[in-house]
Amino acid sequence: MRSFFYVLALLFSVGMVSFPSGCSSQKKVAYESYTGNRLSWGNGGGVGGKVTEYVLLPNGQLFQKEPFTKQVKELASVSEKEAARMFQQATELDLSFKHPGNVYQFIKLGEESNPGKEAVWGSHQFTPPTEVQALYRQLQALVQK
Repeated sequence: MRSFFYVLALLFSVGMVSFPSGCSSQKKVAYESYTGNRLSWGNGGGVGGKVTEYVLLPNGQLFQKEPFTKQVKELASVSEKEAARMFQQATELDLSFKHPGNVYQFIKLGEESNPGKEAVWGSHQFTPPTEVQALYRQLQALVQK
């Protein structure tokens, strides 16, 4: 019996046996080939017209689109649970207004070629709902981790 425990300890130490972690692994997708639902946000405008855009996928993958080259770089992912929470909040909000200013912020929910919901704000004559502003801050916090 003692030798059984020695063998078991040896197998654990060399990594041949492990306990399940309880965490489901996220299946990564290539941004270029992904056609499903996405949550994107960012800001733009000003003298240079630079637009900074971030994209969150339902699996938690997070990307940044480079403003002028349009290249996409992958950032650190968030949990699927966190991504689901952000998508749920965006789904529940009124994201159907466009009041851009010289400098503006935006949130889009939908497919790349067809954002189903889109909110743009920045005009001094318009104040977006506090819930939209709160979601924008939460999304920005994801990329500043």
